[in-house]
Amino acid sequence: MSIRPLARGGALGLVALVIEKASALVLVVALARTLSPDDYGRYSFVIAYLTLFQVLADLGLETTLLRRLSQSPESRGRWMANALGMRIVLALTSASIAVALVPVAAPGQAELRPLVAVGAAGLLFAAQPGFRALFRAEARLDVVVRIATATNALLFALVGGALWSGAGLRGVFLGIAVAHLVGFGLAAVAARSTFRFRVAFDRRTWAVLGAEAWPVGANIFVIMLGLRIAPLLLMSYRGPVEVGYLSSATRLAEALNLLADGLMLAVFPILARLAATNHDALGAIVRVFAKVLAGLLLCVALVLSELAPDVLSILFGAEFRAAGPALVLLTWFALLASLGTLYTNLLVALGRQRILFALNAVSALFQIGLQLFLVSNYGLLGAAGGAVLASVANHMALYLLPATGVWIRPCVHAVLPMVALGVGLVAVAALVPGPALAKAAGLVVVFAGLVLALGWVGRSDLDKLRQALVTD
Repeated sequence: MSIRPLARGGALGLVALVIEKASALVLVVALARTLSPDDYGRYSFVIAYLTLFQVLADLGLETTLLRRLSQSPESRGRWMANALGMRIVLALTSASIAVALVPVAAPGQAELRPLVAVGAAGLLFAAQPGFRALFRAEARLDVVVRIATATNALLFALVGGALWSGAGLRGVFLGIAVAHLVGFGLAAVAARSTFRFRVAFDRRTWAVLGAEAWPVGANIFVIMLGLRIAPLLLMSYRGPVEVGYLSSATRLAEALNLLADGLMLAVFPILARLAATNHDALGAIVRVFAKVLAGLLLCVALVLSELAPDVLSILFGAEFRAAGPALVLLTWFALLASLGTLYTNLLVALGRQRILFALNAVSALFQIGLQLFLVSNYGLLGAAGGAVLASVANHMALYLLPATGVWIRPCVHAVLPMVALGVGLVAVAALVPGPALAKAAGLVVVFAGLVLALGWVGRSDLDKLRQALVTD
């Protein structure tokens, strides 16, 4: 494979995720400016809560299915039909559990149960589960872009209508549910040339998919539990307003991860093939991607270290300036999360899901304990700081464990000098007076200039990437 198809696939994957994440961000901005602070906080809580059940509804099937579809194209129909059958059963089960556990997750908030029920109907089918894996395996990411565009256009129309008519939060969640279910239907229509929609319940195939998928799903679940515990705790300790502040800062930080997510849409099938054929090329390509992700996200972190309160104020309103310090911390978390996305895809391609699960289960327990202390004592800032500290601990474990360190250590060594430079520049900037915008621009120019001058990122990386892809 040459760089051009990879670049095109990566670009299309990035476009699809930009559409989805930008739409989610625009929706959050509109709701923050339209709903009351309490209702906006309740909306944020329901979305964070249902994210956990989205993971249970997938259980790692998407990644496992993509791997199977990429490695066994002759059996795609069988894998797809059985994966869809499993996915629908899992979604119905997860939705039922989500509704049942609302009193436990939000004591005294009985009005949240119908919102969760309506929201689960669509959110558990977001991003066209199953079909997106098929389109990725067939390198048809242009179809993913078109479906994402249509789905989000419908979502804005329906949610806008709900807000205009005064239908409240139930109307908002109903609009979101209908849009995602229609998107799932559009994906089924678009896939009919290679797969006519059907579900299958072959016990043997389900057993194979389940055995391969559950470590991935469990891994993602424990990661998500660690990430989403903060808004759940904030609802109990500080109320819906601070949940809304955290949600806004988190949405902006999570939007930064779209670069890694978009890249993995195109790259994971290549990683899966190289994992089976050429470990040297696999290591080389992952190191290059790690440096590129770190360099770009560090530039964003430097800008937001100066401008976070202003960005929040412009987007969400003046009262959201209070979340500025949390956003600064969460931009560094976004850097760690993006690298973590790369490492996770690498280790899944190598078939090391069980190691990831064990590691992230311990990390999630650590983060829950940490967040219990930090959120109860420091509220919003504690929630953001806890996410960063837990992510640092997780990366250290990946670095130190023999089974993962052989792959992760070269990546860490490649990006650590850039991270150290970024932290140093932020510390220096704090001592230098001047307008925030000018300081932000100066930080990026100095950082980029030093990285290029010192040869930490350069043409040699492009050559390594090209050489690795030639072997695929």
